Formats: sequence, structure tokens, C-alpha cells
Amino acid sequence: FGRMNYNNVANAYFAYTNSENEIKPYFLTSYEISEDGKELYITFPLDKVWHDGQPVTAEDVQFTFEYYRDVSKNSYIEVTGENSMTLKFSKADAYSYMANGATSQSVLPKHIWEKVDAPSDYAAEDAAIGCGPYKLVNVDEDAGTLHYEAVADSYLGRELTVKSVTVRTYDSQ
Repeated sequence: FGRMNYNNVANAYFAYTNSENEIKPYFLTSYEISEDGKELYITFPLDKVWHDGQPVTAEDVQFTFEYYRDVSKNSYIEVTGENSMTLKFSKADAYSYMANGATSQSVLPKHIWEKVDAPSDYAAEDAAIGCGPYKLVNVDEDAGTLHYEAVADSYLGRELTVKSVTVRTYDSQ
């Protein structure tokens, strides 16, 4: 439950689905799908910072897609510019990736995750470092709370009207 809460506020998903059910870029600045549906062209910002102060780099984005690819085994990445890449799929999966994967996957900090072989078992403190709108600042296991604070007044061009979030978990209904 804590990981679910963390992923929803502290990470920047690649895309989101708006109220008209359209896939819109979130962390990505743009995306385009090839006519045959086998290639996904993406651009992304290079001015974001991880919650530990290190810059988010193109190497992080490339590492992220390679990390996810090694789990799904169906795509490969071609770096096409300083802030752009092409994801190539073995079949027409680009739209499916944008509709499903991009709305539930976020960019990973290479300097942390490159040393992790079993991501579902990794629970070190640095596993909570993201580049999303909120930073995890306190975990109180006794009280069952997670506390997040906004990293700025706005994020990816959107005003953050909520300055902090505290999530409390319960061991029963």
C-alpha cells in the first residue's frame, strides 16, 4: 500500500489519460506513434531533478526503458537526440504501451536502480527517490503514516495547490 501511494504522488508517470480518455504526455513532453504501430517516438525534459538533488538525465530515461524492456522482452530503444528516443516493438504494441505502460511507469534514477536485480524486493531508503511533484519526507511505521511535501509550487506546468500529503494506513477495516 505504501508503494502504491508513493508511486502515485512521488513519481512522474510518462503519460496520463485525461477525462476524454485521451493519452496525454506527463513526464514526456511529446510522443508520436508510427503508422504501423511498431515505433514510439518520444521527447522528454532535461530540466528535472531527482528528490536526492541529482539531475534527471537522458541516460536515466534510456536506462528506464531498458530496465522495463528486460522484463517485457518485446522492445528496444534507439537514442535519436539529446532529449529524444524511439522505442521499437516487435509487433504493433506502441499504442498499447502508451495506454497501459506509460500511464503506470515512471522514469527511474539509474544511479539507484542499476544495482537492483530484484526490484520487488528492494526496500532501501533510496528506493523512494523519484522526480515527481511530491517528495517522501517522513515514514512513521508505528503510526502507519507516510508524509509527502510538494517539491515546488508547480510541476510540469501544473500548479500544485496541495502543499503536503499525509497517508495513514490501518491494519483493519
